[in-house]
Amino acid sequence: MSEAKLWKDMKKNIGHKGHFSRVESHETSSGIPDVDYCLFGTENHVELKFGHIGKPAPEIRGSQVRWFRDRVEAGGHPWLFTHISGNNGSNLYMLHLGKNVGRLSREKQIAEWEKLATFVWHNKMDWAALAEALSVNWSKRR
Repeated sequence: MSEAKLWKDMKKNIGHKGHFSRVESHETSSGIPDVDYCLFGTENHVELKFGHIGKPAPEIRGSQVRWFRDRVEAGGHPWLFTHISGNNGSNLYMLHLGKNVGRLSREKQIAEWEKLATFVWHNKMDWAALAEALSVNWSKRR
């Protein structure tokens, strides 16, 4: 499993519900998340991360922390979606609010990431729940 596989799984399972574009280019904007999407009328971004149980939490680069900070300060609500894979077939999926990316970047333990997650799925990913979470229109919730 890898970040690329996580993207393929996301595209396969919820891509038909909206418009998803992979933004994997350092030529666009430094730190911009991996995926730009429009889902049920909500446009947003989501950064994908992948890691392994028993290893340090995935790295979040300084440019990503800055991008998330700037977007949140401008009123945006981007997401961080992480898949942590275990050797015994166990899986942990977490969805984090973008406002927590700076703190996550300093946390090296996956257990700390799980505590900070807005949504957590153990073993089997609930793709419908992910689509629902990503489609929240935050501008209407102020």
